[in-house]
Parts: sequence; structure tokens; C-alpha cells
Amino acid sequence: MPPSLKASEILGQFGFYRDADAGLRELIVQQARPVVLERGSYFFRAGQPCVCIPFVARGDVRVFITGEGSREITLYHVETGQSCLLTLNAALMETSYSADAFVEEEVEALVVPVETFRQWFHQYDPLRQFVLEMMAQRILELMTLVSEVTFGRLDRRLADFLLRNFAQADAGDPVISMTHEHIAAELGSVREVISRVLKEFERKGAIGIRRGRIALQDPGLLESLK
Repeated sequence: MPPSLKASEILGQFGFYRDADAGLRELIVQQARPVVLERGSYFFRAGQPCVCIPFVARGDVRVFITGEGSREITLYHVETGQSCLLTLNAALMETSYSADAFVEEEVEALVVPVETFRQWFHQYDPLRQFVLEMMAQRILELMTLVSEVTFGRLDRRLADFLLRNFAQADAGDPVISMTHEHIAAELGSVREVISRVLKEFERKGAIGIRRGRIALQDPGLLESLK
């Protein structure tokens, strides 16, 4: 399927492009290529070399590592207006990927060849600032994830919290109207981590997520996650 958005429309969602001068904006549009990644495909696999940098206009890419027994741990999601931390790191350090990236929802993005990106990173302040800010944000998220995995079982606490709230909802249509920020405050966590765990519950089929609403889909499965 061809992309529905033009390169300039995709790039318009990124501050580094909006802040760049006309010459840089024209250069980026000329070098970048719009792509569509189908749901269920992989953007990259662990061990592969980095060949391009994505800038996502819409969709959802789940980046995860796989441990013993094929257990997966989601590191983060790449969504609208974002790029991928591991891709940027692999590009700048000239290393291979250390995780997998799976397309959860069809993605429309712009990709830039890695050699071109490296050149721009060293030459243009707006792009360099975008990369550094995004890296800092992702590192904080990953530190929180490590803390949750090491010192607590937020997934169990969240499953229990959801079940208690679903028990108070309409039995015919069990839906919770609650933001991720509110749940994070209730459980002493942060929105990014709550969103990550909720996405895992949704991926497994226990719940459905809408804007500001969480629907119960499989009570037995959610109970088993406690």
C-alpha cells in the first residue's frame, strides 16, 4: 500500500524539521523516503545491521527483548511523532540491533539512510537536539522499567487494580473511564510504565484500550495475570 502522507506532512510532526531552515527542510525531504509497514511485520530483528532511521507519522512499533523460555519484555513503543532509540544508537555507534521491533499497528513513516542521518546529526543542531532529548527520555523510561522488573511486580498490581475497578462497573459492559496518568498515581508509578503494561495486557487479549477508557475482554486471562 502506498503512503497516504507526503514526506513534508510526516516531517511536519517533528520539531527538528519545523525548527530547521528552509535549506535543511528541502534536503531532508529530498533524501527521506515514505514507507508503510504492515501490521504483523518486523521493522528490525536482533543482530541485523541498521540501514535506515524511521520517523513515525502514525502507527505503533513495539521494541522488545526475548529471554529464556521465549519470555518477552517490552522496552518501549515507537508511536506518532517519535523515532526509535535502538535504531539511533545502532546508527551512531555503528552496531547491530540488540532487540526486535514488531509492528503492532500499521505504521506510516519516513526513513532516512543511515549514512545520511549520521552526516546530518553532526552538521545540524535541530536534529541533534531532537535525538539527544529523545534519548534522554527513553533512558529514563528504561530505568523505570528496570526498577519495576527488579523490585516490584507492577503487572500483578495493575491486574488486581483493574479487576477491582471492573467489579464496580456495569456488568453488561465492563468499562473503566480512567486515564493512564490517574492509574499511575494510584499505583505509585509513571504514565509511561502504566501504558507499557496496559499495552501488554491488550496484546494478550485481556483488555481493550480506547482513549481514556479500558474495556474488559477476558476476565479469566486478566485474573491469571495477577
